[in-house]
Amino acid sequence: MDLAPPVRELGLSAALRSLANRMSEQHGLVVDLKIDAAADSPREDISILLIQSARELLFNIVKHAKTDRACVKLKQRGAGGLVLTVSDKGAGFDPADASNPASTNGTGFGLPSIRERLRLLGGRIKIKSAPGAGSRFDLSFPPGMPDFGEAGNPVPPDSSGRP
Repeated sequence: MDLAPPVRELGLSAALRSLANRMSEQHGLVVDLKIDAAADSPREDISILLIQSARELLFNIVKHAKTDRACVKLKQRGAGGLVLTVSDKGAGFDPADASNPASTNGTGFGLPSIRERLRLLGGRIKIKSAPGAGSRFDLSFPPGMPDFGEAGNPVPPDSSGRP
C-alpha cells in the first residue's frame, strides 16, 4: 500500500477507504470519509497521486496536528474533474512554511512535492490553515483533462490508450 497504492485493483474510492482504515489501525487517526458516488478518475496516474497525497497529508496530521480526527472528501467536479479535500481541526500552521522544501527535513513526500506533482499533471493545491485553527488542503483537477497515452500523446476520451 505504501509503495504501490491498490488503485488499479480497487479504484480510487475503495483505495481511500483502505487508507482510512490503515490510518485508524496503525496510528489511531479516525478518518471521516465523504466520497461522492460518481467521483473516480479513469487516469491511474491521477488516482495514484491523490492516494499518495492523501496518505502524506494524513501522516502530517498524525505527526503535527495534535488531533486524532481528520476528514477526507472526494467530489466529482464537472466531466472528469476531481477535488480531494483533507482537513482537520488540529494545531494548524503557517501556510508560508509549506512552500519551503526544507520544511520536510528530507523525510516524506512533503507539501512542496505534492504541489509540484499536481502541477505536472494539470492539478493544483489550495492550503488554508492558521496556527490554532486547523488545516484544509484542496487538491483539484479541472474537468475535461486529457488523458495521455504511453507515447505522451492525448488519447481520445473513449479510449484507454493502452494496448
